[in-house]
Amino acid sequence: MLHLNDRRRRCKKTSSILWTPANLTNLELWLDASDSGTITKDGSNKVSQWDDKSGNGNHATQGTEANQPAYNAADNSVNFDGSNDWMQLPPNVKNSICRDTNHSIFIVFKADNPSSSIGCMFLTSSPNYGNNSLAYQIRASHIRLSYYEYYDTSGDNEYRSAPFTDTTEKHFMSITHAANTLHDAFLDGTEITGTERAYRAQLSGCRIGSAIDNNRFFDGDMFEIIIADSVLSEADRQKIEGYLAHEWDVENSLPAGHPYKSSPPYV
Repeated sequence: MLHLNDRRRRCKKTSSILWTPANLTNLELWLDASDSGTITKDGSNKVSQWDDKSGNGNHATQGTEANQPAYNAADNSVNFDGSNDWMQLPPNVKNSICRDTNHSIFIVFKADNPSSSIGCMFLTSSPNYGNNSLAYQIRASHIRLSYYEYYDTSGDNEYRSAPFTDTTEKHFMSITHAANTLHDAFLDGTEITGTERAYRAQLSGCRIGSAIDNNRFFDGDMFEIIIADSVLSEADRQKIEGYLAHEWDVENSLPAGHPYKSSPPYV
């Protein structure tokens, strides 16, 4: 894998600078497992803190050793065991991605057991609208985005789903959301369609790797998570997709015609 510092050295030779999420003006959260300096772990590689590179201090934490995921230096990942591993994000991250806020979210992951009943890669909810929740899930050989409101009867709940069975390759999911509208969802740069009423849940908090009520644990690896507190333009969404695809060597998964299929974005 050609990591960020290697690419920067290569870019100097061509007088170009690689575009990164640091170039975004509304970056809320940036967790990057390829930067081992952001990982606090013990001698058994159990991760107690994953530092936020956005500068906002939105670190992911887990103080209970039994619930700590493990860092794998060989592939620069944070591994969640599907049994009881999860990490907590601060309340302001949850509050920035409610129904009435503009936001964009990107997650790079590899699923070890996509046929499981359900596993939450990332779940957040807020009491601002009757405990609404946004969840990225691997469930019954599908990848799914669910947005649901516990007290909602208006039909605004939504559901995006696509078949998903791969256990060998990394993938990335992208979401953009304008306040009080439906989400746009993409898997490896290709849009996931489908809207219907989703089931409802009464939850609170913001977690990586599980639901808030200590179940639905994700079995797999997390590599990078990016959140912006704005609706990114198509151009900026594709820049992040291109950055992530080339950072994690999965550019071949980008659809034909994607502007960064052949090379990463540059400033």
